[in-house]
Amino acid sequence: MNEIFAWTPEMSVGRDQLDRDHKGIIKALNELSALRDSHDDDKVQPVLGRLLSYTVSHFGREEAWMREIGFSRVEEHERQHDAFIQKIQFFLGEYRDGRRSMLAGEMAEFLRSWLVEHIMSEDKAYAAEAVSHGPADE
Repeated sequence: MNEIFAWTPEMSVGRDQLDRDHKGIIKALNELSALRDSHDDDKVQPVLGRLLSYTVSHFGREEAWMREIGFSRVEEHERQHDAFIQKIQFFLGEYRDGRRSMLAGEMAEFLRSWLVEHIMSEDKAYAAEAVSHGPADE
C-alpha cells in the first residue's frame, strides 16, 4: 500500500481507545492514498464513506472524553471536528456527483496534513489537561 501517513508514538494522547481510533483514521487515509490517481468512483467512494463513518465515531468518543475531563477548549475543538467532517462530506459528494476537484491522492494528502496538525497540537492540548484528571478508565 502507498502509505502517506504512519502512526508514531509521539501522536499518542494517552488514551488507548482514542489512539486506536487515530490509527484507524490513518489506515483509511492510506487506503485513499493508494487510489492516488483513481477516477474509479466505485473504489474511492467506499473508502471515503468508511473514513467519514470512522471519523464521526471517533470524534464523538473524543468529544465525550474532553467534556468528561472539563477540557477548556472543547467548543473550539468540536468546531474543528465539524470542519473536518464537512470536508470529507464535500469530497464524498463530489465523487457521487462526478465533479471531482481533487483526485483521491490529493484528498488523502489534504486530510493527512489537517490530521497531523490536529493531533500534534489540538489533541495534545487536551491530553495535557487530561493528566490532571487522573488515570484513564478504558
